[in-house]
Amino acid sequence: VARTEHLTFVCHPDKKLASITPEFVLKRMNEKSFAKGADREAIKLCTEKMNIPLVITEHYPFTEESLTRIFYPYNSFEKVKSVLKKASVRICVSPVFKKHYENLFGCEYTVIPNLVSEVFTKNDVVNAPPADKKFTFIHIGAFESHKRHDVLLKAFSQAFRGKENIKLNLVGTGSLYIEIKHMASSLGIDFQVLFMGELDRAKLAATMDHSNALVISSEYETFGLVAAEALFRGRPVLSTRCGGPESIVNKQNG
Repeated sequence: VARTEHLTFVCHPDKKLASITPEFVLKRMNEKSFAKGADREAIKLCTEKMNIPLVITEHYPFTEESLTRIFYPYNSFEKVKSVLKKASVRICVSPVFKKHYENLFGCEYTVIPNLVSEVFTKNDVVNAPPADKKFTFIHIGAFESHKRHDVLLKAFSQAFRGKENIKLNLVGTGSLYIEIKHMASSLGIDFQVLFMGELDRAKLAATMDHSNALVISSEYETFGLVAAEALFRGRPVLSTRCGGPESIVNKQNG
């Protein structure tokens, strides 16, 4: 166990503790593999025997089906529920999922929304390009199945195919990138759809400023950070009912 005035870290017991400091842990927290292989039985033991508070937070929509995979080695829904109920605090990122988890697990959740980078908040809002000349939708997200680029392209094709002044910019990469590019071509909208690849935050904010509206087509989003980012840049949001965005988008801004 490594301690500071405000923080306590539980480290793998098979590691040499002399080389593990809170600074080391904080540095590693941004790595994707940081919690890979965490010994949940050891964490549970520290909670029970050492009175160290257990905080559980989610950024992925828990379902009964996915829980036992996420909380391996606990192989039943009831075992997972017992761990969650022993936590001092359970955190989620949106009111929609707070209600879902409280119904699912029978214990209270606290909402702490995701933070929006100052890249999107520090500069004055720029007026959108004149919509009478060209209207540009922007979609931001990984090219994975739950983002439903297929639904987005079909809807865009039905509403705007052949209308050269209406464009759709797609930001991101992923396993379905090539498939979606082919789909745009087969729908006859490839000249209206621009695949922009991955953008850093500064370029993303600038791209939003040159767009007229953000669109979200996801099956689920625990929060929907891009919706908040777009609103900070003064852009309306068109979204499916997919969780987190339902707490952000309303009749005034989308």
